[in-house]
Amino acid sequence: MPIPERQTRVVYRSDARQFAQGDVIPPFGDHLPELKGGHRDAEELIRATHDNGIDLRANYLYVFRDFAWAHRYWALGKPRYFYRATVEVDAILHSGDMHIFNQIPTLSTPEQKESFARRYWRGDESDTESKVELIVRQATVLEVLHTPAEQGAAKRELFRSKGQDDSLPEIKG
Repeated sequence: MPIPERQTRVVYRSDARQFAQGDVIPPFGDHLPELKGGHRDAEELIRATHDNGIDLRANYLYVFRDFAWAHRYWALGKPRYFYRATVEVDAILHSGDMHIFNQIPTLSTPEQKESFARRYWRGDESDTESKVELIVRQATVLEVLHTPAEQGAAKRELFRSKGQDDSLPEIKG
């Protein structure tokens, strides 16, 4: 009897590290020290509201499910490479909506914040704008889509297409 092929999913990753086609992208390490203010508080709450939250959020790799959001995140972020990659479907540890996560610092009460943290861990998606991140052990590069040198032009194009000023701050994270 033949062994069934593993199912894979195409994902997108913005990363400061340079990889080539076929390379495995390992976890970067804990990003908590880079966060400030409300985003740091939200990250600490997210970690505290799941039995394995600290390990999942600190020791694994984040990739994006959708190209459009991933490309926007890359274009508006810190200088990074932008990759199209693949992950094994059965190796996806969690699927969470970054839009729900990003709302936590704007909420008024601890109860509201904890409710949104639980929504993140349940895998709920925003009704208005989902930005789904997948937590995985690793990803394999299919293609280097962009380099850090291309980010400025991508950011300008993004804002031009929306008729907006391109002087907005970069996305944190």
